[in-house]
Amino acid sequence: MKETKKTVSVLATIAGVMIEVDSGTGQVSWRAGAQIDGDGGANAAHDPCWQPQTSLKYLGNSINADAVPFVVVPPQIIMGVEPVVLGCRATVTHTLTGQTVEAVVADIGPHAKIGEVSIACARALGINPDPNHGGESRRVINYVIYPGTPAVVNGTLYHLQPSNAR
Repeated sequence: MKETKKTVSVLATIAGVMIEVDSGTGQVSWRAGAQIDGDGGANAAHDPCWQPQTSLKYLGNSINADAVPFVVVPPQIIMGVEPVVLGCRATVTHTLTGQTVEAVVADIGPHAKIGEVSIACARALGINPDPNHGGESRRVINYVIYPGTPAVVNGTLYHLQPSNAR
């Protein structure tokens, strides 16, 4: 059996977190905390940074953070890898509990922020989903995204969507 060599390079470092790209698989990964994003819905959780829109749209609508497990990525990932990232598959794992959630990359965050999940994603991971007082500050959450692979979350197939962040 032939062994394949894993070649990993660092795409960027944000707030001390290295974002790595596996050149063999194209997967992008990092380990960080988990800040809570409430964008895209009605802001029932009173997210102080709430915005009505998400970068990814499904059937013309923004993705509801309270209903759909999603991750937010910084522009460095959108601009630094091929193929398309918005709408792609993501897996998010809480390393202390072993819980893994299938998610979609649904939003683009600021350049200096890494480690952000939707309310629904936090809830599924067993993390306090409150955007004001919840989240996980320890770097115990593994993120893996699969650029070019459309996400299927809760039976919904998301379409890859090019970003204007390029």
